[in-house]
Amino acid sequence: MKTWQHILLGFLLGIISVGLIALAVVPPRGLPIQLMPAPTQQPITVYVTGCVNSPGLFQLANGSRVVDAMKMADGNCPTANLAGINLAARLVDGMQVDIPFEGNQSTTHPVVNQNNPSEQGNQIQEASININTASWEVLETLPGIGPDRAKQIVQYRQKIGRFLTLEDLLNVPGIGTTIFNQIKPFLTLE
Repeated sequence: MKTWQHILLGFLLGIISVGLIALAVVPPRGLPIQLMPAPTQQPITVYVTGCVNSPGLFQLANGSRVVDAMKMADGNCPTANLAGINLAARLVDGMQVDIPFEGNQSTTHPVVNQNNPSEQGNQIQEASININTASWEVLETLPGIGPDRAKQIVQYRQKIGRFLTLEDLLNVPGIGTTIFNQIKPFLTLE
């Protein structure tokens, strides 16, 4: 290699070295990333009535269950009929949970009324029945579903497996779009 080529090569390597050093030393441009604290969920308020020791309004953590609401109301009274109550049902803000007295023929999860707190009656809570875990006795409380269809749902679930979507119920013999649309608001996959 000739001398002028050595000089040119040295000059190019010098320029490249200065450029790399400048890139390493110069701070990055732009706005720094700001991490925000995790959002805290607001508590929910539920109205617990019926056969509990201290009925009333209670604030609970979001994601609480019916059993948590009963604990806040100092537990159920000795004459409570807990047989038809799903103590694991999730609560939502503004919900009423009515624990029935012994002798009441409540066959729903807790009597829950989200629309009108003064309205009484055995109403199934919206999205309260887990289609993947509910027994046929619970499923038959749904509108348009009797014991036979409820048993078909359970048999289908045992044979095919978990329902991945609510629309999978349309594959169960005897469940058409009319019945499906009636029961859909009361079902969940959780």
